[in-house]
Amino acid sequence: MPQTIALLDQGHAWTAEQIAAITAEDLTAPTPCPPWNLRHLLDHLLEMLMVIAHAAEGRPLDPGWRDNGALAAAVATSGEAPAAAFETMASRLAAAWRRPGALEQTCQLSFGAVPASVVAGIQLLEVVVHGWDVTSTVGRPARIPDDLANAVYAFAQGPVVTAKRGIAFADPLDVAHPRSASDRLLAYLGRVPLTSA
Repeated sequence: MPQTIALLDQGHAWTAEQIAAITAEDLTAPTPCPPWNLRHLLDHLLEMLMVIAHAAEGRPLDPGWRDNGALAAAVATSGEAPAAAFETMASRLAAAWRRPGALEQTCQLSFGAVPASVVAGIQLLEVVVHGWDVTSTVGRPARIPDDLANAVYAFAQGPVVTAKRGIAFADPLDVAHPRSASDRLLAYLGRVPLTSA
């Protein structure tokens, strides 16, 4: 389990670096996740992290949270200070997963009860892949570090990504000889990797 914590910390640090470079002008730029612009993508990421934080803390999420104004403060302010908003959620999650037994618990998500390891895997995927989306959106696509890309790729072989094909993820791209773990992951998730752009 210490490896899980280390990967989550590394993923947050890598994506925080990408978000820190965002300018106000970038927020209206289109992203690899149409029809979202960058502001929409950041709001989605922070909303997902709020949902995951509730699960990691062992707390149920109000089913009507999208409709009753119960967004985290970090989400509400993401347009004005995206780096600070992301750090707020990253810090909350880091504390949640470090609670005794947190990574051995059963968590509640909208689609049912799942092991904490699945929730942590979703978190890593959301953080790392959308971190790359940020770099692509602002015109400086970066290579995802190998250990992060390999971990997310391994998780993506499971049912979470398969169930979301055509909704959250495009079909895999045919990249015959990906030159890095980052390229392999991005192609598998339907994103155009650096060496194919």
